[in-house]
Amino acid sequence: MPYTDPKNWNYAIGYGVASTSPLSPSFNFSLELARNTQLIASFYQHLVVQRRIKNPFEDDQVVGITNYIDLGFELATGIDKSKPAENGSNSLFQLGASWQANKNFLLKVK
Repeated sequence: MPYTDPKNWNYAIGYGVASTSPLSPSFNFSLELARNTQLIASFYQHLVVQRRIKNPFEDDQVVGITNYIDLGFELATGIDKSKPAENGSNSLFQLGASWQANKNFLLKVK
């Protein structure tokens, strides 16, 4: 059974530093153990951007749109000593970003 084998589980802990206002940036830190073979540390800054869009059909109506942007990086390293790395290094550094334009559209890049 795949759910009873602890080698198939991921464990994570996260901590967020909130700001005094929902529109101010906040920070997220996390540490994850993935399948008992990889340790991943990540740091992301969460930004909220509000835009005012004029309704083209109504001259006096302005609509507020809120976008959410996350920028950060991840550092992953292998901790399973029984599996040697293919390229001589078992660490990976990558940048990441996400942009939520509205409630229906989310773009993520790593």
